[in-house]
Amino acid sequence: MKRIIFFLLFILCIVSAQAQHKFRFGLGLNYPIPIEKGGNEYNHVSIYLNASYRLTDRFNIDFGVHSENYTTNHDVWYLDTYSLAVVPGANYLFPLKTKKVLPYVGLGTGISFDSVGNGLFGPTMRVHPVLVPKVGIQFFKHLDVTFRYYITHPDFDRLMVGIGYTF
Repeated sequence: MKRIIFFLLFILCIVSAQAQHKFRFGLGLNYPIPIEKGGNEYNHVSIYLNASYRLTDRFNIDFGVHSENYTTNHDVWYLDTYSLAVVPGANYLFPLKTKKVLPYVGLGTGISFDSVGNGLFGPTMRVHPVLVPKVGIQFFKHLDVTFRYYITHPDFDRLMVGIGYTF
């Protein structure tokens, strides 16, 4: 029992120490928000990884790898679509008087690997440039809630909500 308590205290100390650093990692879940008719037929939860470096109190840069699985509407055909986006970006932070809530807005640009039907790396996979405006809130320096809109080829535009934990 002592080992378990000491292990939990050690993990708590590590996580608290990481919260003081400028360089942080995040891991979370994405879910698509339907923006077109029939857009919720095949939606699934997917994951994202994020790394950020805080330059000042109000500005940070980040690098994210986001996977998505969502539905697109192709002339009455609803197709299961897969995407993997690699997006570096920048965020403007709005520090409040309370340290428990940190709202931010950001913009990223990168590439998106998009595929219809047969998994991500199937014969229909295409690479597109992507622009990603985002808005989010970080709670208690660790819990992130982010809305991202991926502007890319018209068949693969998507709105995602992400909920994750920042280490």
